[in-house]
Formats: sequence, structure tokens, C-alpha cells
Amino acid sequence: MSLKLLHFGDLHLDGAFERLSPEKAAARRKATRALLDQIAALAREEKVDLVFCAGDLFDGPTPYYDTIEAAASAFASLAIPVFIAPGNHDWFDDHSPYAAIAWSDNVHIFQGLTPTPVELPHLNCRVYGVGYTERRPPITRMLTDFQAPEDGIINLFLAHGEVGNTGEYLVFGQEEIEKANLAYLALGHIHRHCQTQVGQTLVVQSGSVEGHGFDEPGEKGVVIAEISKEGATATLVPLPGSRCVPVSLDVTPFMEMPDPEKAIAEEAAKIAEKVCPAERAFLRLDLLGTGEINENKIKENLRQFLALRLTSDVRPPVSPFDKAGDDSLTGLFVRTMKEKYDAASEEEKEKILLALSFGLAAIENREDIISFRGYQPEGKPI
Repeated sequence: MSLKLLHFGDLHLDGAFERLSPEKAAARRKATRALLDQIAALAREEKVDLVFCAGDLFDGPTPYYDTIEAAASAFASLAIPVFIAPGNHDWFDDHSPYAAIAWSDNVHIFQGLTPTPVELPHLNCRVYGVGYTERRPPITRMLTDFQAPEDGIINLFLAHGEVGNTGEYLVFGQEEIEKANLAYLALGHIHRHCQTQVGQTLVVQSGSVEGHGFDEPGEKGVVIAEISKEGATATLVPLPGSRCVPVSLDVTPFMEMPDPEKAIAEEAAKIAEKVCPAERAFLRLDLLGTGEINENKIKENLRQFLALRLTSDVRPPVSPFDKAGDDSLTGLFVRTMKEKYDAASEEEKEKILLALSFGLAAIENREDIISFRGYQPEGKPI
């Protein structure tokens, strides 16, 4: 017998989105709340048997009441068990969002750091879980004295923590996992999705449902897992949330265009929107190459994005032969190449400039290549 599970975490409902304007932040919070219904719809579409929320469903202890109601309503719409393991952002106490409303009978919220089991005979499975009851509980190495029974029942574990020997919150050591007799360990807290097999246990960090800023690149979504006594598989299913989209662009080829800043922005947008629509994208744009650019003009042409962070390592244009007078190996190399350049045909000159670029990088032990494309004899780049 096998079962199907939807596993997600770190939705961070009612997050501050501090990097956004108040208007964009409000719109983003509304869109994040809408992801609850999409998660519920996916659970129905995939015909899953269980839903796991691995903590930080809410971004803090005082979300809007409408948001708590939206979460409770989405989970109540499912005729299957829903398990929640509160995390360090939404710990369970008398004043937490979990205590502010009556949750439907199909929702089970774990409390405390002692693993407690819930038996589900109709699924031939047993669900263990722990939940934070304070923002910063004592750092606890979980599973130290834990071992689920070997009785033919599928054992699952839900928590907000990470794999390792040390950490700021709950940690799960590989040795303990190997001895725990678990088929699936569902974790939250780390916003990057990852999974690994530890003995007979598939350990899965669901990652955050969406990106929350410029430091969270990569695919986001929820996990659909299929689990049996023979093993488990897990697949990340993307949802239409916000994403961090890193784009690295060499500006050098754009310097010959009538409006290089506009062309750079258009190319960056084209690349980014293949990953995520502009209105949902934290665009992290890194510029490099050679040229003179107006960064503010580039930003003006990228206002359609949810947020933009632009960093530039663009070098100002230089003459390829500036170092010809140096009394060094570099100077000797540049003088030699200048002699070749002066004697070359127009067709050969671009090849010599390219060779000069690579040669200088090699001599000076640099990884970056300074482009001399478009150089004119009077020393003014196009």
C-alpha cells in the first residue's frame, strides 16, 4: 500500500515584504494569500491522502484575522488530514494565530518538541510531529532517543528544522535519521528545496512556496511525494508565486546601439521573463563588460518588475594600447600587438584586438576579459 502526500512550508503569510513599496507589498500579501487556494486545489487535483505544512505558515504571531480565516478555510475544504508543525515565525502559544480560531476537525497542529504520533489506520501510516511553542526554543538535536516501531506501518515525521549536527533551531543528525525507521522526513525552515536519501528515509526540505527577496533564487513551489514501505519519491511542483531571478549580462555588445541602456534593459527583461512574469519577479541584475552606462536609465526601463537590484562591474572604455609604454612584460606584449595592429588589414584588426584582450587577461592573471570591440585608431570607442 502506498500513499500520496502534499508537503509545503514557509509560505510566510502576511510577510512584510520590506524591499517593496507599500502598494506592491500589499498586493504581494494578497497574492500570497491566494496561494492557499491553489495549494488546496493542487491537493484535490493530485488526489493526495495527506497535506503537511512544515512551519512558518504565517510570517509572524499577529497576522490579519482574515488571513487566518483564509488558511483555515482552505484546509477545511479538504476532506483529508492536514498536519501543521508550527515554526520559529508562527510558534504555538495562547496568542498565536493557531489559537485565534477554531480549526476544522481534519487539521492537526503539533505542539511541543516531544514527537507525538497520530495513527491513520485507513492509510496504514503513522504521523509524528513537533511544533514550536516559543520563537527560540533551546537548540535541540531531534531523534536522539527516537525510533518508530517496525510493525509494517509507514512512519512519517513532520518538523520545522534542518539536517545537520548544529544549527540555530531544530537539527536532525544523519545517524539519528538512519536509526529512526522513518519512510519520509518532511522539513521546513530552509527556503531552498532539496532532498536526500538517508538510509531508508527520504529527507525533504520543501523550500519556500515562493521567493521572498533577492537572496532566494531557484525554483519554488510545493512537493508531491509518493510513499510506501518500499521507498519514497518527491517532486517539486511550481506555483505562481514570486521568484528571485538572477540575470548576468555583458553590456559590451550594446554599446554600439543608439540607446544602449534601453537595449540592456530589454534584454534583461527578456531573459528574466522566461523564468517569471515581471510583476512577480525580484530581478537581480548583475552587469559586467566594458562601456559607459547610466544605471538610473536602465532602472527606469525595468520599472515593470516587482523589485530590482542592480549591481555593476562595468569597466569604463580604455584604449587597447594604453600600456604600450610600460617597462614590463605587459608593455612588451602590448607594443608587439600594436605593431601587428598597425600593419593589419581592417578585417584582421578585430581579431588582433580579441587576441590582445585574452593575452592581457592571461598575463595579468585575470578571469575577466576587457573588450576592445569598436576601438577606433583615434582611441575613442564607438
